[in-house]
Amino acid sequence: MTQVPDIPGFVIHRLIASGGTADVYLARQESLNRDVALKILSPRQHDESFSERFLKEGQLIASLRHHNVITIFDIGVLDDGQHYIAMEYLEGGDLESQLTGKPMPPVQALVILRELANVLQFVHEQGIIHRDIKPANVLFRKDGSLVLTDFGIAKLVEDDVKLTQTGATVGSPAYSSPEQSQGLDLDLRTDIYSLGVMFLEMLLGHNPYKADTYATTSINHIQMEIPRLEGEFQRYQDLMNRMLAKDSHERFPSAEALIAYLDNPPKSLWGPFAWLTRMSSPGKTTIVAALLVLIIVGGIGGLYGWQNWQQDQEIDQLLTLAEQRVADNQRLEPIGDSALDYYAQILDIDSNNAAALTGKQGLIDYFLDKARDAYRNNRLMKPVGRNAHYYYGQVLRIDEDNADAKQGIVDLAARYIKLAEEAVSKDKLMLPKGDNAYYYYTQAQLLDQNSVAVDRGLKKLVTRYLELAEEAKAEHKLLTPKGESAIDYYKRVLEIDAQNPSAKQGIEDLANHYALLAKSARQRGESEKMMLYINRGLSVDPYNTTLIQLKSEVEAKNEPGFFDRLFN
Repeated sequence: MTQVPDIPGFVIHRLIASGGTADVYLARQESLNRDVALKILSPRQHDESFSERFLKEGQLIASLRHHNVITIFDIGVLDDGQHYIAMEYLEGGDLESQLTGKPMPPVQALVILRELANVLQFVHEQGIIHRDIKPANVLFRKDGSLVLTDFGIAKLVEDDVKLTQTGATVGSPAYSSPEQSQGLDLDLRTDIYSLGVMFLEMLLGHNPYKADTYATTSINHIQMEIPRLEGEFQRYQDLMNRMLAKDSHERFPSAEALIAYLDNPPKSLWGPFAWLTRMSSPGKTTIVAALLVLIIVGGIGGLYGWQNWQQDQEIDQLLTLAEQRVADNQRLEPIGDSALDYYAQILDIDSNNAAALTGKQGLIDYFLDKARDAYRNNRLMKPVGRNAHYYYGQVLRIDEDNADAKQGIVDLAARYIKLAEEAVSKDKLMLPKGDNAYYYYTQAQLLDQNSVAVDRGLKKLVTRYLELAEEAKAEHKLLTPKGESAIDYYKRVLEIDAQNPSAKQGIEDLANHYALLAKSARQRGESEKMMLYINRGLSVDPYNTTLIQLKSEVEAKNEPGFFDRLFN
């Protein structure tokens, strides 16, 4: 009798299974008061490669987060060097126990195949090849949902570390691919082959490759022709050929390709049950049998009843995910994995689902409350991600026609216009920065590009600056003092209205004024004053042709040999 190991923190109840490399016990994890399955490397296995593979299995599975991959709770090493893994305890048994030598209903087999293809796609995307796909490694939870386990010989696709000797074979011979049976290099398609053997066994009730000896079984995988399906099973021949091809290049290149085939199969493959492949909620594999009974006993009414039950299960799962995301403050982000995404999926299934509608409204109310609080505290459009405008925008992401959010944005624009008018009354037209009429009008314009009030307000600013420019000219403040000169006021007008004709004409007049002063200085022979006026004029309008010509004449006059060229 095997001695029950003593592992701190766990109370072992009984042995569940015993294999060549490990024993599995039902135990109680004391810290969390839950049942777990304890997998312990058998005392007779002390080979270093076995230990390394065992530990790597735990690390691999623990890194995977998927509903259909078994959950790892703990990994440890005992004082005597034995390794153990504490994992999810599954009460529903395994697929091997359901294969009792009798064919499984094809619909049920197809549903299991689709579910396993889905989890394999996830595993492969993580860069992992399972390499031991077989019925004993497909377990079921109490609710009937399928779980893939036993990654003990899984291999990272990019990992060059060899856990077995060159040429050695690993895996279960009854389900191993030809390349795996020969100890050749493997890729993701080896799992596709093993899955094909399982599907064949579910259809036929037996594994035609399995022989009395390991060697004969391996040879069958390498040499035996793909079984020819007959009668009602002929419709699955193409699927079998593409999963069980001897040459891996002739198989489905990936689990994703297999899923695409199952989701859009030839009409002969599924008939009226094609919709079953696209169901994703747990429990479908055990419910398929109930479906068949309902069809026989209850007719089509029973079928619809089962569909509704299955739909409810999927909705419950999505609601749980949505509530978790709300608790984690993932209401709208990340895209594809937020509370809003899951509520939307539910409403795609049932547009009148009360829980999803309530949850979606809860998201709206949350952001509306945030927006109103930000408004009260004058966080209108700043700081980034914490202002009223941002929160109203989040509401409109949820409901693009939400009246409260639309009105909130209108109120924001009105608030900015009021602030702008107050700034005008205090003569804070464009200064100080961030607290002036022009700033407030432009913020309102961002919220409402067609606002008549904003257009009218900006015109008021233009008019006022033109008046100030005329007053400055009358006081001979053409270029100075800085900020209070005619040129400064004209430039502010153009900042508001880049094509304003009055400001453009005012700048042109200033430049021409300095051109006249420069010409008068030239006539008086005052060259220094002439250059002073030219430079001032060009600072007003660097493209004034008269000023440019005057400056060219001065520069030419100052060139060496100018007078020689002039008088000779």
